[in-house]
Amino acid sequence: YGGTAFVEASKDFGSFSATVSLKGEYFKSEYTSNGEKSVLWDDFAVFPNASLSYTFSPYHILQLNISSDKKYPSYWSINPQTAYLNAYSVIQGNPSLKPSRSYEGQLLYIYKQKYIFMAFTEYTPDYFTQLPYQSDSVLKNIFRFENLDFRLLTGIGAVVPVNIGSRINTRITLQGMRLQEKDKNYHNSSFNNSKYLARIAVNNTINISDAKPNLKLTVSGYYVSPAIQGIYELGSSYDVSAGMKWSFAKEKGTLTLNYNNIFQSNMSKSIKINTVNQYSRMKSLEYSFFNVAFSWKFGGYKERKHEKFDSSRFGK
Repeated sequence: YGGTAFVEASKDFGSFSATVSLKGEYFKSEYTSNGEKSVLWDDFAVFPNASLSYTFSPYHILQLNISSDKKYPSYWSINPQTAYLNAYSVIQGNPSLKPSRSYEGQLLYIYKQKYIFMAFTEYTPDYFTQLPYQSDSVLKNIFRFENLDFRLLTGIGAVVPVNIGSRINTRITLQGMRLQEKDKNYHNSSFNNSKYLARIAVNNTINISDAKPNLKLTVSGYYVSPAIQGIYELGSSYDVSAGMKWSFAKEKGTLTLNYNNIFQSNMSKSIKINTVNQYSRMKSLEYSFFNVAFSWKFGGYKERKHEKFDSSRFGK
């Protein structure tokens, strides 16, 4: 059981505009197993949200965005069942898993309404993710979703559009970040891991032909430097995908071809654990995906006429 309260206010002062809201909620959940009752969640939380914008001129805009949210674990992650992967590895549900909260802040400077420079942070208490641990009683590697103390991500970035002639549109995204994840009670041990990482993404749209045939080619890709996830040490990853779009019959028909993860590389090839008395090495298997989509817009649609709604019974 529980309850929520919400309040919001907004104001426009010309060059400056603001929208601010605040939500408070309280939830309590109890769990009964074998006749014994225990409290899973007993939590009060506040969720602020704000959007502030100041326009110095059409070429210089400053924005501050603050948001917060709550994420609940899936049914399968809390279901107290065991699934066997092989003779040495199992997946277990965690009935004690709690929902996580996230608090995000983003400061944007927009130049000429197209170049974006940003600083951002995201703090997630009770962040949950699936992690393995070696059982103390049996020779088993147990994978289970766990609540960490917190996850903290801070960084800076830029989004730069580049147009080459009238046919090639490119958007480049650059980000530099620091990631920290901490848990002071992880199966009778603890960890506090942090990592500096970078992400580069490039999205290209190429207008091969605007007339007949109307063809557009998209090529996108990204690179992420080595990162962490709980006790995992993740290697770098990258992705290259491409697509072709053909519009015909006065744009009523559209045929789209996509080839995703061309080099089968969008997951970390190197996944290591060398902490809290655990040592393991894993490799990921990946696949490329190819899909075809066709759509047709039927013309000549006319809205049907409906009888006027009779509201006399409501006293109006």
